[in-house]
Formats: sequence, C-alpha cells, structure tokens
Amino acid sequence: MSAKKIILVSISAVLILMAGTVIYLYTKFNQSSTLAEHIPMQANEVVYINSKKLAELFFSGRFKPDSISKESYSNAYLKRIPDLKRTGIDLLADAAYIKYNSYQYVLVSLNDAPRFENTIKAMGNDLFDQALDMNSYKKVLSKKDSFTIAWTSDRMVIIPKKNPLINGEILNEILHIKTIHSFAKHSHFLNIKKEDGLLWFYSQNSPLKISRPASLKGYLNFDTTVVIIGSEDIQNPYKLVPFYEVKNAPSNFIYADSSNPFINKNLSELSTLFLPEESEKIKAINYNNYNKVLCLLGSRPVEDKQITYQYDENFNKTKIETLHIDTIQVATLMLNSLNKKENINISNDIQFKSYSPFNMQTVPKNVKLIAHINKDFMSNIFPTHFNYELKFIQQQDNGFNTYRLELKASTIKAFLQSL
Repeated sequence: MSAKKIILVSISAVLILMAGTVIYLYTKFNQSSTLAEHIPMQANEVVYINSKKLAELFFSGRFKPDSISKESYSNAYLKRIPDLKRTGIDLLADAAYIKYNSYQYVLVSLNDAPRFENTIKAMGNDLFDQALDMNSYKKVLSKKDSFTIAWTSDRMVIIPKKNPLINGEILNEILHIKTIHSFAKHSHFLNIKKEDGLLWFYSQNSPLKISRPASLKGYLNFDTTVVIIGSEDIQNPYKLVPFYEVKNAPSNFIYADSSNPFINKNLSELSTLFLPEESEKIKAINYNNYNKVLCLLGSRPVEDKQITYQYDENFNKTKIETLHIDTIQVATLMLNSLNKKENINISNDIQFKSYSPFNMQTVPKNVKLIAHINKDFMSNIFPTHFNYELKFIQQQDNGFNTYRLELKASTIKAFLQSL
C-alpha cells in the first residue's frame, strides 16, 4: 500500500469513526480542541480536520458516512476492528495530517489508551507486530504495509512507510511537542484557522506549479458543492474570491494570461488534444506571448464522403459514393498577443475561425486563470457517467495569488469514488 493511500485511508477512517459516534457525543463540542498544541510550529504542511463542522454537516443530513467510498469500510484494517465506536480514539477531537521536515504523519487524539491498545491486539497478530513499550510512548508496526502507529496516553500518530528512518528520537519529538514550540503558538495560527471549514490547511514555501513557491493557507467546505479557497496572503483574513463571469461564454473553457509557463505548456498540449489536425501550428506558437482561451462548443456531425469505383466484366466503370457521418467535439483556440497587434483563431469549425465565442478583452488584468469545465470537456480524458461542473479562478492582488475551486456534482460520492 502506497504512502498516499495509507494517509487517505487513515484520514477516511477517522472521518468515518467521527461521523458514526457524533450523535451521542455531541455535547463534547463545547470544548475547545487542543490538537494544535501537539503540532510542530515549523510544520511544512498541515491539513486539519474540523470535527465540529463534520458534526454540523452530519446533523443537517448534508454529510453521511456513506459519502466516503465503501472501499474504506472493507479495508483490511477497519473490518478487523470489533467495535468502531469503541476504539479508544477520541472521535470528537480534531485530527490532522502533518508534514514536518521529511516526515509525514496523521495525528489524532485518544481518550482511552488501554482500550486503543486492546483494539490493536484484537485486529490480529497477522496484521501487527506486538506493541513495544518505549517508556514515554508505545508503538506497533504493521506487518503488511510497514507503517508505524505510536501513541501516548492521549494522542496517536500513524506514520507511513514512505518516510526516512523512524527512530525513537523522532517519535519522541513528534509525540511530545512542547507547548511553546507548538503550531498553536505560531504567529500565523489564528489567521490560518477556519472554524467553518471541514478542512483547513497550511503549507510553508510550497513549490506551486501554477504560481511561484509560496506559503499557502486555505479551507474546504463539503456540501452538495465542494468549495476550496486558497490564499498566499497568510497575514490577512480569508478573502472569498468571486468568480468572474464572462458574458456569453461557452460552458467549457480555459482562459490563461501569458504569465505562467507551466500553464502555457499544459494548455498547448491540451489544445493539440482537441485540435489534432492543427497540432503542428499550435506547437509552433509561443504561448508566453499571448493571452489565450480554449473553448469547447458542443458536438456536431461531420460528413465524410468516399468515392470508389467498380468495374464489370466489360470494364465499364461505375462510380460508388459512400457517406460516413462522424461526430466531433467543436473546439476553438483563441490567442491575443500582448501588443494587441496579432490575434490568432484556430478551430475545427469554419464558423469559429472568424467569430470569437469569448471576449478576452473584458477579463480584468488581475485574473490569471479561469476554468469552467464539465463532463463534456473531460469526456476524452476522464470520462464519467454523472454530471458535474467545476470552476476555478486564480487572481493576483497586491502581489498575492488567491484561488477558488468550486465543484458541483450530481453526487459528490460518485465523484470521490471515481478518483
């Protein structure tokens, strides 16, 4: 099992356990979480699971345990737990994924360490080695996937195999963070924390591909719509990035200005996918010199007439016409040069070679990237059997990039299961 999958399964397990016990433990939500006091101040990345928001979604009926893939329920480890409601894990305390130096791990709180140890034992010695008592903590190693679980009297960490050598010094450090060195004492903490987010996250000097390396904060809300907000402006309160609505724009398009070589390269490759007959022309264009937009404009039938000849025994020739009708996805690529002296339209439909379905001149200069796509856009790349609409915008104000992603799906569960 890969490190990524172990982390995802670990977080899924925590979410399932929280949701399954939230009703009879609801009164505990009046207490403040102290989990941040056990996260290192210098953590490179933090993804924080807000159990209070999870309970709110659960009570309102907007979130159910079944929203998570059923594969989590049949996981080799979860299905061995005798009673999911009695594991020793504090189901109404928050949880977090943390990257600290070169180590990645999941941190959760315990309310009954002896019961948690018994849960590990009950899962069987074919899954785990015997727990070792290291004085200040206990630990156990998974036999199958070689991940480590270590715990104290009130907290537990899950550390995937894909980590540098985990020794006692490292485990002792991450399990016994001094309050003065904790993330809760970080100068950014209050600005990063998002009480109404199901998840909120922080990354320090991340090598972002869509913008320069930067520290980033953000949050995710889960509903019939998933909304993710991100901002490089760590010091200031969250700003909701509005979607810039391009008038009379098609349902599927990606707009990008000239500023990002990574986006330019990928948009060029995407353009050749939808306009293969124009690939040589597209590859010859330097996207760094243009603002551009790739639009999909629906499908249309295309007639392909083939003419063949047959000869009878007297060598008399008979002309035979065969008509084939195919369906193509109409695509148009428009590029406006920065000096506004050259505009290029490339399309597989003649009517759009002189007509622009998208007015780039109306897009504000601070908007760097806009994408509106649905299942039709991705049908050749990532086909699905359900409807969804995804919007993304990146804009830059006062030197800081801000991001907003919004996903609407006929069923969020189906979308998660397709990933």
